[in-house]
Amino acid sequence: MNMTPLNIIIDANPRSKKNSQEIVFNRKTGRRMVIQNKRYSDFEKDCKKFMPILPKPIDYPINLSCHFFVCDARKRDIANYLEAIQDILVKYNVLLDDNYNIVASLNDCSMSIDRNYPHIEITISKI
Repeated sequence: MNMTPLNIIIDANPRSKKNSQEIVFNRKTGRRMVIQNKRYSDFEKDCKKFMPILPKPIDYPINLSCHFFVCDARKRDIANYLEAIQDILVKYNVLLDDNYNIVASLNDCSMSIDRNYPHIEITISKI
């Protein structure tokens, strides 16, 4: 197993998954359902081009470090942004899962304002 940290830079304005939901009516079931809005869905799709292609998803304990650089000073909950990134890393087969057996720690995570270059810097280190 490679011991070198994996560094990923996502050149996109960070988005929260939790605050990007909408309620729609499902005509087939006759029920309401919660889905991600278009802004989040587009963000998630945009992230794909920045994801490394690994021989197999990471399935061992790691520390996940995320630095979010946002475009303005609105108040944000960093936990919601971390949840989105973990789900994206799983979706694009960087991580096998985002449970505590794999994402064993979240150290050195931060959020800052960068009006000129909103982006996300991710470091994945084996524990």
